[in-house]
Amino acid sequence: MKVNTDGVLLGAWASLPDSGTVLDIGTGSGIIALIMAQKGAEKVIAIDIHEASAIEAAQNFKDSRWNDKLQSRWISFHGFIQSNTQTFSAIVCNPPFFAKSLLSGDPEKNLVKHEQQLGFTSLMEGVSNRLSADGSFACIIPSNRSEELEQIASSLFLFCHRKTGVIPKAGKPVFRVMFEFRGFEPLTRQENCLIIRDLNNNYTPEYKKLTKEFYLEF
Repeated sequence: MKVNTDGVLLGAWASLPDSGTVLDIGTGSGIIALIMAQKGAEKVIAIDIHEASAIEAAQNFKDSRWNDKLQSRWISFHGFIQSNTQTFSAIVCNPPFFAKSLLSGDPEKNLVKHEQQLGFTSLMEGVSNRLSADGSFACIIPSNRSEELEQIASSLFLFCHRKTGVIPKAGKPVFRVMFEFRGFEPLTRQENCLIIRDLNNNYTPEYKKLTKEFYLEF
């Protein structure tokens, strides 16, 4: 799986717990897990239903300076939560989100990009069962499905504490939304927008500030 802007954004934006283990669901190449480790996470368990991705993530973890904090496992989220009762201080996920799109001719791409195996309801049910009492769940999804996700989360008593709309270029509409959910209601809910590129197609100062620790060019 290629490193993409969604993964870098979520890893940089997600809250880091003071202690405990982070779970990365659908790790792909491992970029979000690596960022969480670089930010100072004590331990990160990264899982993926796609065998080749889990193997690639394991190699990337081994080659990194944070290899002692990182673990990659080839397993579905459903299989993972059925096989243990561990809770997590933080859970992060860049989920497969194509729900009604036409499937491609590549079964492996369908597995990681379409929600055949992990829909929003299954994801949020699993998160609600594995998040510690003061833990946070962060994810990034297309803007046209943000209301759906919030409704599912609310039904499971997961409350939005932070919400950031992501705009690819100044003048364009929001195309991604990042959420942070917790198991208790917030005193105040933080909402804002982040523009990635300005009208001249240069990265904005806000985007650079958020991601500068993870891009060599910044």
